[in-house]
Order: sequence, then structure tokens, then C-alpha cells
Amino acid sequence: MSDLDDEHPVTSQNDPRVSELFLRLESRGIEFETIEHEALHSVEDAARARRQLDGVATKNLFLRDKRGRMFLLTAAAEREIDLLKLGPRVGARGRLSFASDERLARVLRVRPGSVSLLAATHARPDQVTLIVDDILRESNWILQHPLHNRATTRLRTTDLWKLLADHDHAVRFVEFGATV
Repeated sequence: MSDLDDEHPVTSQNDPRVSELFLRLESRGIEFETIEHEALHSVEDAARARRQLDGVATKNLFLRDKRGRMFLLTAAAEREIDLLKLGPRVGARGRLSFASDERLARVLRVRPGSVSLLAATHARPDQVTLIVDDILRESNWILQHPLHNRATTRLRTTDLWKLLADHDHAVRFVEFGATV
């Protein structure tokens, strides 16, 4: 993970991980568009910044259960997530809670606020279970952070599922309904 600080923030131009990600997308013929913006720390911040991109905005949560199993949850941004109800539905042992910043850095190689399915390409499939809102399965375009929260990348959902499969990640789609 880049060691750039707040005075020298990570951008798509100065982070080699992002350059590597974009090269992987291009080498697979994946169409994508990235916009730079101020750092986003909430779904509300993201809604304002992402107006210029067509696609489904998401919220991404990096979670762990009582036994330390890790889950990356991606849902439509407007979904309300109840971690108590979600745990049993995804096979979590005990209650789900947010994983530590240390685990986030070690497994996904991103900082808080930068979690996305694109970061899952850094994790081994046995390290994290990918849980995705079923509504995203058939969406045409999805919006994700490209490993930092100062940009948003738009790509086709089918291309994202293929990219994750190329990294041996199975995506488990879960019907969330209005609230989970």
C-alpha cells in the first residue's frame, strides 16, 4: 500500500497499485472510466461526486465474524444493512463486525474509505468471502473506488464478475430486499 500521507494524497496518477489495476483492466479488454474527486468518506459524499457517471453506486463493507472469517459486502448505496440479520444469511459464525484497519491493509491493501470489489483482487480467495447485493447482478454499470477514495471507476458489472473469477473469487449474490 502506498505510504503517501494526507499532505500528499493518493491519486490514480501517483499510486502504482492503481496503475497496475488499470493495466489489468486494459489487458482484459475491460472498458472503464475513472473520475478524480475529493476524498469520499460516506455514501452521501459519494452521491454528490458520482453524479457525472452513469452506473449503480455502491457501499462496500469489510467485515469479520467471531472466528475471524472476513467478508467483503457490496450493496446498492441506498440499502440499509443490519449486520445482525445479515450474519446468519451469509454463514457468519457469531455476529458480524467491521474488520480492523490492519486487516483491511493486510488483506485488501487499501485504507478505510477505499474498500471496493476491485480491492478483492489483492486477496486470496480463502481470505475473504464476497457477498454482493443481488440487484447488482443484472445492472449494466457499477461504480467502485479504484483502490483509493479520491476517484471512482465505472465498469460493466459482467466485466467485474469476470475479473473476480480470473482471481479465483466466487461472488455470492444475496437478495437483500429493502433492508438486510
